[in-house]
Amino acid sequence: MATEEVRRLRHQMAGKVREYEGHLLRLEGQLLVLRARVDRAAVDAAAGLASLLAQTEREVEVAREVGRAPWPDWSGPPTPHPPAWSN
Repeated sequence: MATEEVRRLRHQMAGKVREYEGHLLRLEGQLLVLRARVDRAAVDAAAGLASLLAQTEREVEVAREVGRAPWPDWSGPPTPHPPAWSN
């Protein structure tokens, strides 16, 4: 038969176990929140990178088209421009 001291010790240990279980549940909840934030950040980063890649591809295509265009004929007289001011 358990003595009073052993019963008290078992009661204290059971209390500590319940306390630590509560801490574990709280930490598991925080972990779920952090995982959701990481997933969201990964989706946002992937979307940003896809957008940047598409923009870069458009700029490269424009640069290629400019490279294919014929060079302007600078041999003729310059086109006169009206003055930027008027009286």
